[in-house]
Amino acid sequence: MSARSALTSASTTVATLALLTGCAYLTDPNHDALRPPDGLSTKTHAELLDETVQQTNDLVQLLGGEWLDLGLPPSAFDPTDVSAWRNPDPCDMNAVAEQYSIYISQVKPIEDPLAVIDRVRSHWMSRGYSVDQLGPTETSELVHVEIGVDLEHNGVLTFHANKKGMSIWISSECVAIEN
Repeated sequence: MSARSALTSASTTVATLALLTGCAYLTDPNHDALRPPDGLSTKTHAELLDETVQQTNDLVQLLGGEWLDLGLPPSAFDPTDVSAWRNPDPCDMNAVAEQYSIYISQVKPIEDPLAVIDRVRSHWMSRGYSVDQLGPTETSELVHVEIGVDLEHNGVLTFHANKKGMSIWISSECVAIEN
């Protein structure tokens, strides 16, 4: 790769990350990232936090084992302690809507990641949700399989698995920011 193409690639990556993290703003007021999601949830913040923790715990119970958050040092997921998840994230760049996000992972060898993916897929399909294949359909030591579940009001669940471990990322429905 030439120095110029490497610089162009790096610049594009930095610009994309700046947009995704809210450090840069788009100028088109009609762009989806600037508008709040349609149909905000009518649930309270407390109800959404409880629901998001319960959805996470359902998968933890289904899959077993110890799940850790991204804290320094990482803490074990405990559905009775919501202190790590109490601060919502923005749903939009104008910050008129927010949601709760939980990310946990389990690092342990998995003999058959595809069987684990199928188990999670079946679990959510039995609850009436459609499950999308987001990542490749084959896995290895480094490549992971990823599926996604669209929840109500822009909520999303993403599940990853490979031979080294798995992760759960759930973002709740979007709700208007509390004043």
